[in-house]
Amino acid sequence: MENKGVFILPQTPINDLNYSKYIPPILGDYISRIIKGNFYYCINLLDSFSDRNSKLDDYLKNINNLNILYKELWIDNQNIDLLIENIDTLIKRGYITEITNEIYICRCGKIEIEENKILSCNPNNLNFYFKDGKMYSKCCHSICEKKKEKVLIFTPNNITRKDLIFIPEYLNNDSKTYEKTVINSYITISRNRNTGIKIKFNGNYYNLDIDFLWSTYLANFDEKQKIVISGNKMMYQLFVVGLINKILRPTDETILLGAPIILNSNKYLLEPMDPKVASLSIILNMCYNNKEKEFDTGILRKLYKTSEENLELIYQYVIQPPDKNMEFYEEINYILRNNFNSQKVLKKIKNRRDNNV
Repeated sequence: MENKGVFILPQTPINDLNYSKYIPPILGDYISRIIKGNFYYCINLLDSFSDRNSKLDDYLKNINNLNILYKELWIDNQNIDLLIENIDTLIKRGYITEITNEIYICRCGKIEIEENKILSCNPNNLNFYFKDGKMYSKCCHSICEKKKEKVLIFTPNNITRKDLIFIPEYLNNDSKTYEKTVINSYITISRNRNTGIKIKFNGNYYNLDIDFLWSTYLANFDEKQKIVISGNKMMYQLFVVGLINKILRPTDETILLGAPIILNSNKYLLEPMDPKVASLSIILNMCYNNKEKEFDTGILRKLYKTSEENLELIYQYVIQPPDKNMEFYEEINYILRNNFNSQKVLKKIKNRRDNNV
């Protein structure tokens, strides 16, 4: 059995070839080739508000056009039974319990927030606003009514933030936000609205939060060393995925990798384009210690001017495994620092060309 697995946080299908949206799978594809691990392309179709299935075919065409190779296409709505089994395990181990709480709920159901969680919400990502002392939904603009409800909560007992391993290093500091709101508190995992997934607890039926359901997905893969990749703006979901996997598979060595945001790549990466040029231009722009980075058009120009033979050499340099044995964490850090470093890779090509003159 192969021991290493590379996963992306389940992505929502999109219709257009927006290269910035494909950074995690491109990164996952390259890393899996270097470490000779299994790459699982993970997709999120479950959603209680919209039908995402209609976008899937075009999305998969874009994946194929980018030459992204994977061992398995994992789709959450095809694995509901396994995900429910993970929820049952969390219930049996005492991580999911039932409480009564005061919750603000809007008419359309997109706003369901406990009164004691309002102050800890990310101010840059609020779906509600206050006017004349009342809370309103930004989605349906109705007043959010306060109700007493029984809810299911997930409490990560006996897990600490230090049990989770992040790359780049700065994400360890960013994750401190969730120490207070998740680890030292709880996550409400049931919803008043119909999410399409119901579970029974103490004789009561609850609509299960879809994002929490799919966040248990890593437990259904046997690899002992795992890398989970997301954009670095998906930190909360990445944090929860790592937390749940630590509970369900405590002996796994799991690295949570936040990919940088590469700005304005779509101004220059236009169809039709050689998929190798497109993916390499993304990979070689991967300054992984930066949260955001402007797309370097110079790299793209150099790749365009490179002969097919040298383009293949660049690709082979990028996917070359480290020449020494390393611990898993060190190996991934080494790959990000060296294999995806444009200056180092392009210098190798230049030296080779100069030596052949």
